[in-house]
Amino acid sequence: MKVVLIYRKRVPGANSIEELFANIADYLKDKVEIITYQMRGYRYLFADIIKIRRFKADVYHVTGDVHYVINLLPLHKTVLTVHDIYHYQFL
Repeated sequence: MKVVLIYRKRVPGANSIEELFANIADYLKDKVEIITYQMRGYRYLFADIIKIRRFKADVYHVTGDVHYVINLLPLHKTVLTVHDIYHYQFL
């Protein structure tokens, strides 16, 4: 099985999600093929999507602040993880 982990562009001091999923990827690497892909920002959105789709993965896992890409990936193969929603508790 091939899994692509899709992250936001790294921002100094704001990479906790990427570090967490790096640990998960390290754990899974003996069980499945893991490919990590870091988005390069809105300017490169369509080029990034073309590159990501060329991996022909079984699962595309989107995490971090790039949830907008899920509409451009195969919906039946795409998983979205949303983090840091604690502040919505107080709305």
